[in-house]
Amino acid sequence: MPPPTISTLTFKFDHFSSLGTNIINNEHLTTTTGHRILSDLKTDIDGNLWRVAMYPNGERSVDSGIVQLCLYNKGEEHLVAAVSFVVRGSTGRVYYEKPMAPGLLRARGKSGRGGNIIERRKILDRAHEILVGEHQSLVVEVVIQVCEDVELYEWVSNGGHYFTPQNPCPKNLMKLLCEDHNDDDTSLADVHFQLNDEVVIHAHKLILKMNAPELYLLCEDADTNQSIPITGISEEVFRIVLYYAYGGTFPKREPIKASSPEKEPILKLGLEIIDAADRYGMIELKILVETYLVAYRVMRKHNVADMLLFADAKNCALLKEYAFAYAISRSRDIINSELSAKLKESNSLLQELFVAAAEIPERRASMGGGGGGGGGGGGGTGGVGGSSHCGSLNGSCVEDDLVFHRRSLCVNELRIELSENDLEVDGSKEILESRLEQMRLQQYTVRSSVSTQSSSSSIACSLETQESERRFRG
Repeated sequence: MPPPTISTLTFKFDHFSSLGTNIINNEHLTTTTGHRILSDLKTDIDGNLWRVAMYPNGERSVDSGIVQLCLYNKGEEHLVAAVSFVVRGSTGRVYYEKPMAPGLLRARGKSGRGGNIIERRKILDRAHEILVGEHQSLVVEVVIQVCEDVELYEWVSNGGHYFTPQNPCPKNLMKLLCEDHNDDDTSLADVHFQLNDEVVIHAHKLILKMNAPELYLLCEDADTNQSIPITGISEEVFRIVLYYAYGGTFPKREPIKASSPEKEPILKLGLEIIDAADRYGMIELKILVETYLVAYRVMRKHNVADMLLFADAKNCALLKEYAFAYAISRSRDIINSELSAKLKESNSLLQELFVAAAEIPERRASMGGGGGGGGGGGGGTGGVGGSSHCGSLNGSCVEDDLVFHRRSLCVNELRIELSENDLEVDGSKEILESRLEQMRLQQYTVRSSVSTQSSSSSIACSLETQESERRFRG
């Protein structure tokens, strides 16, 4: 999964004041609702085809006086995308922005994403300076964040399978966390967490030791009858953390409702869960929630600053990569925003943002294949690839094995390769790159040693053969 691509497409509707009106005696009169205007087709960064439909006076009578916009996927494949409609004034200032949670956009325009955007009278009010140019055009920008996993939002039931019983262990473990403990459950608990004057949550040290090591350290030496105070975390988040430690799945695999995305735990409590998971050493939960936040395309203009600073502080490399991508794509709006002010206080983050911006064209240019490198390749490998000779190892150039192109892999790809080699996947992108680089160096060293031994054995065997032939002839 490559880093998220955020496309901003601009759609212009000329002569807006006359759209959705009848001309009678040279005067414009507002028509009934339902008049639809279609934009030109636009192509995003990934080659997906889009079109916007506008209802200048609403689609239905109950929507009269409201400008409605709807984005359609005109390509041949279903897509899931988070969409934001942005209305600018003639000065370039954002007058109105409507973000929408990710949703399914069926191929060939079978379904769209949109809704009420702004009152028509506000657009026509010259004081707001929304209409631009000599044609008094309404300019709408659509920020599109395409998601990779369509099935995340549209579950299809695979019926017809025979019943197969599940392993009861996870279910039995979860019984130990039931809110209404019976005497048997409570007698098995050997640690008690006090969240406030009324809430006490029972748990089991062995399970915490295996799945929440830092939380276990808080209660390792505690007496069975002693309550461990928990501060700085809400009861809801603490229960989610324990739920995961006992084998529960989070979040539930369900589509997010576009009407109330803020009510979903993964969106409402995501950062708090990451903070708690990081505090208690639950790396898998931390990365899981981070990944879901990126998959659900939660970044918006108003939260990108806090998201970026949080991701940097908690070493959430994937979320940070996403925040950089979003900030770069919305640079026109963010350059004088809160993010810009906060970045000025952090030279390291500002430098990383510049590097991320420079990597975008490099990544797109290299999608067709790698290569390149020349004599200066040694500098980017931490001293690994200092030699410029090209030896043979399994039919490939030695430098191809040694030189690790730092910008060739995104965070998700780094984590996949590290995980496949049983290495840690937590940490900043720089740490992940360094970890993978060291692994590749070790692999090369081992292969090189085996190759050298094999060559030595071959030479020795050849010499013995020659000596035997010489003695035979003699």
